[in-house]
Amino acid sequence: MVAWWKSIFGGRSFVDNTIVGVADAALKTDVEAGRNELLRVNSVLRADLERLRVHAGTGPMNTVLLRAAQNVEAFGSAGFAGGRHLFRATEAMAEAGRLIAPTGRPPCLFNPMHGPATAEVTWTPGESMPRRVPVCDEDSVRITTGQAPDVRLVPTDFGLKPYYSAGRLYADWILGWYSGSQANLTLELLAGTDLGAHLPERIQSR
Repeated sequence: MVAWWKSIFGGRSFVDNTIVGVADAALKTDVEAGRNELLRVNSVLRADLERLRVHAGTGPMNTVLLRAAQNVEAFGSAGFAGGRHLFRATEAMAEAGRLIAPTGRPPCLFNPMHGPATAEVTWTPGESMPRRVPVCDEDSVRITTGQAPDVRLVPTDFGLKPYYSAGRLYADWILGWYSGSQANLTLELLAGTDLGAHLPERIQSR
């Protein structure tokens, strides 16, 4: 005779079905959380792109902004495989920034949208070691006068946070801004932050 639980649950016990149900629910929760994270990062990309579009007009700038826009769109539809599009989108935005202000210096660490750095200040994130970081004029003044820098805040499940505390996806985001020979610089600049832990793997995968 077939055990009573097999006739009811199709061969699986109540415990088996409970475990499967919990696992399925957890998977759906993880997928939904990941999808929400991607949507939030995409909203950050779109906001940055819109701010840069005010500088559209010249041939080279329009070409760069078009490349950025194409990769923003590609990232939005690529899901978790879209890291390369995220990188290429901010890489193009960094190029646009260099067209606006061709200084040859890396972007402001606190918010790359501030443009190329014009100074260096000492910064100590959390409980890590102090280091010199490239910043814009405004953030240099803020820090030297005892104020907090104007850090790029991004949406998370827990409200707005600095991008370097907002998850692994921002590794590709900041590496695009610091593309080329400056990529390894991010290891030093962001050491000790949540984002810094994800940078070596993402740099190695380039």
